[in-house]
Amino acid sequence: MGPHCTILVTLCQAFITLNHSPRRNLTDLGAFMESGVRWRKYEIPCRAPPLPSDIVLVMAGWCIKHAELTMAVLLLLGFHCSLRTGEILQIRPCDFIVDEVSGVLSIPSSKSGVRNNSRESVTIRDPISLETTRAMLDLKLGMGAPTTACWERSGSVFRALFRRSLVELDVAVLNFRPYSLRRGATTEMQTHGLVERTLIRGCWKNSNLARLYICDGLAMLPRLTMTFQAKAAVAGFSSAFTAKHQAFGDGRRENKHRKA
Repeated sequence: MGPHCTILVTLCQAFITLNHSPRRNLTDLGAFMESGVRWRKYEIPCRAPPLPSDIVLVMAGWCIKHAELTMAVLLLLGFHCSLRTGEILQIRPCDFIVDEVSGVLSIPSSKSGVRNNSRESVTIRDPISLETTRAMLDLKLGMGAPTTACWERSGSVFRALFRRSLVELDVAVLNFRPYSLRRGATTEMQTHGLVERTLIRGCWKNSNLARLYICDGLAMLPRLTMTFQAKAAVAGFSSAFTAKHQAFGDGRRENKHRKA
C-alpha cells in the first residue's frame, strides 16, 4: 500500500472514530489532524484554474448571442471586480452607481465585509463592462425591480449556464468554474505587476496568503492550452463586442497593442 492510500485509510478511520466515539480521548483527533497535514503535503488541492480574460470576454459574447444579457454582465463584473461566486449572485440594480466613464459597485455581502461588519465597494472602469452593465440596469430598472437580485434564477442554473458556455466554446476540458473568474482576475493583474492593487481589489486580509494564492494561479497558466477547434469557436463568438479587448496596465484598462 502506497503512502497516499495509507493516509487515506487513516483519515477514514479517524472520521469513523470521531463519529461513533465523540467522547473518546483526543489521541484519535490528534492522529486525524496529523494525517490531514501529511495529506496536504502529498496531494495538491483541486483549486479552480484561473480563467483568462480573453475567454471571459468570449463567454460574455456567447451569452449575449443567446439572449443572456444578465449572465454576460455577471461574468464581466465577476472578472473585472474580482468577485466571489456568492457575491456575484447577490448583486442588485440598486447597488450600482454608473456614468459614462466609470462606476461603483457596492457589494451587498462580502466575506471580508461580514468579518469587519462593513460594506465593501469596487470601482468599474472597464468600458465593455460598463456598457453591458448600463444595458442591464436599463432593463432591470424598467421592470421596476431595483432591490431584486440581478440573477433571478438559482445558483445551480448559473453554474449550469456557465458550464454550457464552456462546452459550446470547446474549452470544458480545462475545468473552469465560476470561482475561476476571481482567480483569473487576480492572476492577470499580478502578471502586470499590480501587486498592491491586486491585494486591495481582491480584499485580501493576509498578504502572504494572497501571494501563495496568486503564485499557484500563475503556475497553472502554462497548462491552459486550447485545441484548434476551441480557438475557432472562440473566434466565432468574439465578434459580439466591437471594441478590442483591453488588458490591465497601470491600474486602468488599456490596449495591449500600442502604436510606436
